[in-house]
Amino acid sequence: MEEGYTTREGYKRLCDELDRENLEKGSEERFVSLWKMSVSFRIRAFGWRAFLDRLPTKIQLRKRIITGLQDSILCMLCSQEEETIQHLLFNCDISKRIYGEVEKWIEIECSFELHIWKHFLNWCSSFRSYSNLASIYYINLEDEKQYHFQQR
Repeated sequence: MEEGYTTREGYKRLCDELDRENLEKGSEERFVSLWKMSVSFRIRAFGWRAFLDRLPTKIQLRKRIITGLQDSILCMLCSQEEETIQHLLFNCDISKRIYGEVEKWIEIECSFELHIWKHFLNWCSSFRSYSNLASIYYINLEDEKQYHFQQR
């Protein structure tokens, strides 16, 4: 097979270019602090993907033409707003309720007024003495999604 342009190579280059555009000044320091956090690799990878807006929200899936135009882009938890990272993790009433319960349980408080990056770092740094507690939020979020999906 002849070497040359491939769709995979084009997609990778496009994603790399978009990643560079998404990074703001000083983001290298943020990534260094993220990767040095004493939380599981899965949580660090999740934060990295969230910061780059690479999580498979309905908006992202539509942009990547993975879902059709007829599919709803409303949040699967509340059906009130478009499902973006910002909404799903910070603005959705159901997500806020989960955060509130976990925060009460482990006696911490995080502000939803912070930028997504600062909120994530604050949230994870609160769990240093709780090895995988940050995972609880995401497990609960999955449980809530299943519950609401079954109710439809």
